[in-house]
Amino acid sequence: MANPYAPPESGDAAHAEPIMGMVEPVPGPPTSVPKVFGILSIIFASLLLIFGLLSGCVGMAFDSITNLGSNLPQGGQGAANAKLMMKHLGQIYFYMGIQGFAFAAMSAVLLAIGIGQLRYRRWARPWTVNWSIAAIVMLLAMVVFSFAVIGPAYQTMFESIANAGPSGAMPSAMMGSKVSNMVGGTSGVMMLVLYVPYPILQLIYFTRPRVAAVMNT
Repeated sequence: MANPYAPPESGDAAHAEPIMGMVEPVPGPPTSVPKVFGILSIIFASLLLIFGLLSGCVGMAFDSITNLGSNLPQGGQGAANAKLMMKHLGQIYFYMGIQGFAFAAMSAVLLAIGIGQLRYRRWARPWTVNWSIAAIVMLLAMVVFSFAVIGPAYQTMFESIANAGPSGAMPSAMMGSKVSNMVGGTSGVMMLVLYVPYPILQLIYFTRPRVAAVMNT
């Protein structure tokens, strides 16, 4: 009769029950998170790069937009208002051009990071984290810029046109104030809502140890 208190023989050791807390976790299959984000980053960055370059080029052409007013017929209140509007529009487009080139620069960096993510490059993980933090900061700064600069620029344009017109044009100034608040506020908030989820998701996933473990090439 076998002694129940005897230690297990070598043949039974492999079938012994593991002691709780002493078993190493079984590694799961390699995660595909870097590959998925790499594809998304390349697509997202390519679209925003084109959009940012177009916006920047249009914005930098503010001198041409402003000079359109000089080609209008001289004399008349309508011509004066049109020239004034072109002058302010040139400034507004210049501000939008700055935003466009900022988007283009961030998108170019994200495009390179996306290629690294797709190839599971080790350097792509810290770059992803740093880029995501910078993108969130930049988006918040653009919201402030929209409220503090672009919105007031629209308001100044409408107020100038209203002051240049007859005294009965005061409702136009009031309308301009509403439009400036809408443009400065709504556009900035919409920009934040549309673009900030992606860097937040990247921060969540690329700070996980499992993702860091597979990005080792």
